[in-house]
Amino acid sequence: MNDADKDKHQGDSILEGVGGVLFDSSLDGLLVVDSATGVILKANASVERLLGHAAGALVGESYRVLFPDEPTPGVADAADEIQSHDMVLRQTFRRADGERVRLDLTAVMLSAGGRDCILVTLRDASEREAHERQIADAARTDALTGLCSRGELLRRLTAEHQRAQRYDVSCSVCFVDIDRYKSVNDAFGHAVGDSVLEAVAYIVTAELRATDFAGRYGGDELVVVLPHTDLTTAHGVVERIRQRIAAAPLRAGSNVVAVTASFGISSTRIDDAGIDDVLGRADAALYEAKADGRNCTRVFDEAEPWNRSPTQAGVGG
Repeated sequence: MNDADKDKHQGDSILEGVGGVLFDSSLDGLLVVDSATGVILKANASVERLLGHAAGALVGESYRVLFPDEPTPGVADAADEIQSHDMVLRQTFRRADGERVRLDLTAVMLSAGGRDCILVTLRDASEREAHERQIADAARTDALTGLCSRGELLRRLTAEHQRAQRYDVSCSVCFVDIDRYKSVNDAFGHAVGDSVLEAVAYIVTAELRATDFAGRYGGDELVVVLPHTDLTTAHGVVERIRQRIAAAPLRAGSNVVAVTASFGISSTRIDDAGIDDVLGRADAALYEAKADGRNCTRVFDEAEPWNRSPTQAGVGG
């Protein structure tokens, strides 16, 4: 009996204690590895599906053949640790064709048939990783508007605020509020109201540069962040957005809804304690825009706190 046959025989003997039928039929890739030598004693058919190695061909080989030839430090550490203790991790493996694949690995130390072994379970991580990415994307993105969620908006604004203070550059922040949004919901229903909010978000996004971003702050309030942008430049960007919203009646199903929006702009300051300061100033400017008849832009500026922009005639409320 050659060494490979001996290893296979020992693997079969060990599996009498862990359930040979379950081992062979499992959809997860399963390996039995000798703790002392790292030699594979047994592999099931699912290993071939996951890694392309014929199950029988792996018997007698070191389990390290499943790892990349030039592993990263993390991969190398995992390969070393499998023989020393139980572990659960997501790892990169090498298929028989050389392709790399991400798998979830569970290694459990056991003693069976008078031999110390490791039961290694391999499971395709791609579906789980895709699901995790979906969850992460959902947390970062507002489902209705496609803009940043409130949490992602505040996280990114905090980073830009810190960068602006560190390098003493301007970062402008603008509140956007749809005028009489409640009346739209009351007159046409919430589905139409949602469509209006989506359309406004689209117009906002269309006017932004690659470095700018916007998020849904709450309800019908949006926040636009313009890094490396002073108040004068920000005012020009915001005015283009305001004019586009006012000039284009929005279609929501069979309804055509004319809406306007009010805007309040502020800029970060070197002495801000945090993002609440700049958001508070922008919100105060928005309040002034509402008080001045809506469909206008107001800029909070120390030198001239209420820098007024033209309001389209005949639009109020």
